[in-house]
Amino acid sequence: MKEIVIIIVEIDDEYANRICGLCGDFNGQQISPITFGNGWKTASPINCEDLTEAVQTSGKTENMTDSCKEFEIFCKDLFKNESWSSCIPLIHPEPYIQACVKDMCHCSNLNGSCVCSTLSEFSRQCSHAGGQPPNWRTPKLCAKHCPPTMVYDEYGSPCINTCRFPDTSLVCEDHNIDGCFCPPETVLDDISTGSCIPLSECPCKHDKVYKSNEVYQERGENCTCIAGKWSCESLQMHATCSVEQGSYITTFDGKDFTFHGDCDYTLAKVNSKDYVSPNFTILVHLTQCSRQQYDSCLKTLKIHLNRDKNNVSVNYSNYNNLH
Repeated sequence: MKEIVIIIVEIDDEYANRICGLCGDFNGQQISPITFGNGWKTASPINCEDLTEAVQTSGKTENMTDSCKEFEIFCKDLFKNESWSSCIPLIHPEPYIQACVKDMCHCSNLNGSCVCSTLSEFSRQCSHAGGQPPNWRTPKLCAKHCPPTMVYDEYGSPCINTCRFPDTSLVCEDHNIDGCFCPPETVLDDISTGSCIPLSECPCKHDKVYKSNEVYQERGENCTCIAGKWSCESLQMHATCSVEQGSYITTFDGKDFTFHGDCDYTLAKVNSKDYVSPNFTILVHLTQCSRQQYDSCLKTLKIHLNRDKNNVSVNYSNYNNLH
C-alpha cells in the first residue's frame, strides 16, 4: 500500500484572523474551495491554469449511489464502535463515515485498507480534541511497521523519554500523537545504540561510551555509570615528598633528584581555594654540612599555617632526613 504523507500545522489562538494561505484565514468564515485555492497560487516558472468547479467535480457524483450504500454498515461499525467512546462526543463521526463509504466504493481492494487515511485522520482529530483513540490498527487492517524495539501507538507523547532526559514526557505540553514509540518501562538510548532499553541499562559517555555500572577514575574521583548518569565519589589520595640527607629529594609525583642547596627554600606551599582547607607553607634551610664538604644538610624546618609565621619551627642539627 502506498505510504500517505500528511502535513499538520498547529497554531495558537493569537493568530486568529492574522494568518493566510491554503490553511485558511482562521476567522470562522465559509470559503469556496476552488476560488480560495486558486487565490493562493505562487509565482512559478510553470504556467498553472486556475482550477474550475467543472474540473474539480468531474468524474464524481454528488449523491451516494446505491452500490456505495452497501458499505454504510461496514463503515458505521468502524466509527461507532465502543472503542471510540472517548472520541465520538468530541468529533462527530458522520463526515468520516461518509468518507469511508466513498473510499470503499471507489476501492478495488475491499479488505479495509482503503479506509486507512480516513480512520487515521479521525484518530488524530480525536487526540487533538483531547480524546484517547484506541489502538485500532491490526496486522490485517492498516498495519504500521516500526524499527526494532519500538511499537506503534495511536496515543503517544511526542516528548520522548531518553537516557539523557528520562522525564521529558512528564513536562510535555503538546497533545499526544500517533507514531512509533518505545514500549512502557523503556527509554530511547540517545547515547549509544538509538534503540529502546530499560532506564537501568542506559550507558554513559566520557571520551567513550561506558556500559551501565562501568567505572572510570580521573583526578581523584571514582565515577560509576548508573542509569545514564555519572555518580562520582572523591578518592582520598595521599602523596609523599621526602628530603634525605639534605640533598636527595623525592617529589609528590615520585620523581627523584639531587640538589645541594645552601639557602632557605620552600619545600611545599598550598593556597586553599575553598576557604575550608588550611593554607600552609613548609620552609627548609639547607646548608653545607660542617663535616662533609660536598654534601648539603637540612638545618631548619618551618611550618606556617594560615600565614602565621610563628606556628612551628624545628632545628635539625644532627638529623638530615625529612618525610
